[in-house]
Amino acid sequence: MNDQQLTTLFAESDLSGQPDLPPDYLPGLLAKARRSARQRRLVTMLAAAAAVLVVLGLTAVIRPHATGLPPADRTPGTPTIPDRIAPYSRLTSDVSASPPGRALMIYEYGNGELFNEWQSLALSADGDVYRQLGAVADGRQWLLSPDGRTVILAESRRATAALTLLDLTAAKVREVPLPGPMGVVLLAVSADGRKVAYSTAPLPEDMSADNSIEFQNAQLGKLSIVDLSTGEVMAVPDFQPVVAAAFAPDGRRLAFQAKRKIWIMTLGGRLETPVDVPEGWGMAPQNAWSADGTRLATTQWRTELGQTRDDTTLSVYVVDSWYGYGVVDLATGRHRKINADTDTFLGWRDRDHTIVFTPSGADNGGDEIAEVTLDGGTRTSLTRFDAGKSCELGTQTCQTYRLTVAAGLLPDLTTRPAGTAHRGPWPTWVWLVVGIPLLLVALITGFVVQRIRRARRRRAQVPPTQLPPTQLPPTQLPPTPEPPASHPSAE
Repeated sequence: MNDQQLTTLFAESDLSGQPDLPPDYLPGLLAKARRSARQRRLVTMLAAAAAVLVVLGLTAVIRPHATGLPPADRTPGTPTIPDRIAPYSRLTSDVSASPPGRALMIYEYGNGELFNEWQSLALSADGDVYRQLGAVADGRQWLLSPDGRTVILAESRRATAALTLLDLTAAKVREVPLPGPMGVVLLAVSADGRKVAYSTAPLPEDMSADNSIEFQNAQLGKLSIVDLSTGEVMAVPDFQPVVAAAFAPDGRRLAFQAKRKIWIMTLGGRLETPVDVPEGWGMAPQNAWSADGTRLATTQWRTELGQTRDDTTLSVYVVDSWYGYGVVDLATGRHRKINADTDTFLGWRDRDHTIVFTPSGADNGGDEIAEVTLDGGTRTSLTRFDAGKSCELGTQTCQTYRLTVAAGLLPDLTTRPAGTAHRGPWPTWVWLVVGIPLLLVALITGFVVQRIRRARRRRAQVPPTQLPPTQLPPTQLPPTPEPPASHPSAE
């Protein structure tokens, strides 16, 4: 019906005999219209909320948000390191959910300024793959095998009855039992990854500090070597305390620091001439022996006094500073300090170059891993940590701790441009945080839509007798007027 027909209908209709509308007809009609509008707005808002949650879930709100899932590289080539280490992300998956392949390094990353927010991370040597060690490394100390394929773990806050071996290429866990539960400090792993040197001591009475076991071993620790393949343990009880160790590249000898002396012992138990170092110096805690077998890296140690269970006073040997290191030549016995007080020794590049970690002087991230020459003449930055303000909900910069590298991968290491950080599948908690609200919104939206449809069906089923009396039956519709006749054109 067009506008002209409606105008004619209302103009020619005689409504004088029709009853008046009910008094509440118009308010009721307006109320229904308002209710319908509110329902439409509610559905729109719920749909918008669902869309926002989906977008937030996809972008993760908590930056950054890379979620790639590459497979572990089964045929790795030259080890590489990105020129920028990716920032902190709560979306980093666990090794158990997606193994990263061989790791170039493992490190602790985060901040505890407002609340403790830390991750134990493994960075792949074959791509921008980051994985958390998660519950496996919680409250534990670790060593990384020289080939980067295995992480060796021991307890840091309770007795260790067995070493835990975590295969980073297959996420498999294996345990190697020890002779008995003791306080254990991991010291070194051999070049072939088969043997681990560690120290043991009785548990201290006071375990309130996180480093209680480490401090106890620094005054009472005895050296042991375990074969990870057979489980056979060789104890070296004649030296106490042993505070650092390193395997020779050929795997036949072990250097270890006992008190103020550095001793070298064949794995058959024969002792060689001890190595003298200046007062206040001792072996670097990890990867101290150079790849060519001619030098040992050193760092500063100090002596404190500690009390044993029977109130006996003993000397405790602890690292004086993680910054600054030196080198001792095994052939000549000559020791020299490297002029880099801010550097922490990580491992050997070759005979004349080391890999070091240097924290940023400013609280704005930028911790660095670099290659330096022993003469101090050349320094090459390999990578920096893109720490920014990505920790504690963007309020704090991230800090790097307990960094250890795969020593066997350092000689061939190359730097490449950083790509997208692959963090694996989302952790379970992320799916719960994103999925539960989405599910609730979907259920509420479905309920509201169903109610609206039911209301519309009920209105459609109202009997014709209840229609407003002003509606006219079809028989009273006026006829459609004929169009005016056209005039013939002039001849």
